[in-house]
Amino acid sequence: FISPKLPSFPLRSNIIGLANTVQIMVMEVLYFSVAQALNDYENHRSETEYEDALIAKTFIFTFVNAYASFVYTAFVKRIQAQVPGAAQPFPASRTPRLFDCVDSCMIDLQTQLSTIFITRVLISNLKSVLIPYFFWSREQAKK
Repeated sequence: FISPKLPSFPLRSNIIGLANTVQIMVMEVLYFSVAQALNDYENHRSETEYEDALIAKTFIFTFVNAYASFVYTAFVKRIQAQVPGAAQPFPASRTPRLFDCVDSCMIDLQTQLSTIFITRVLISNLKSVLIPYFFWSREQAKK
C-alpha cells in the first residue's frame, strides 16, 4: 500500500486557511443575493423595515459563516482529538496524525486566523487597485 504524500503541517494549515477564506467569500456573495430575494418576498411596509431585515439576515449569516471554523478549531477539535482512536495515524505511521492538537489547538487557530486575515486584506487591496487599473488601461488603449 502506497501512502499519499501529505504536505508538512504548517503548509497543510495554510492550505486549509486559504480554502476556508475562499469558502467564506464565495458564500457571502451567494447568500447576499439569496437574502435580497428573501427580503423582496417578505413585503415590508417601509424601506427602513426592508433594510433592517436585510441587515439582520446578512449579519447572522456572515457571523456564522466566518466564525464557525474558528469555534470548531478552538473548542471542538481538541475534544475530538481526545476521543480514543481519533488520533491514530493514517494511513501509515510516518504520516501526520489526523488531529495534531491534543493539548492545545491555538497554533491551528493562529494559523487559520492569520491566513484568513491576510488573504482577505490582499484580495480587497487587489480588487481596489487592479480592477480600476485594468479599466484605466483599457481606456488608454482605446485612445
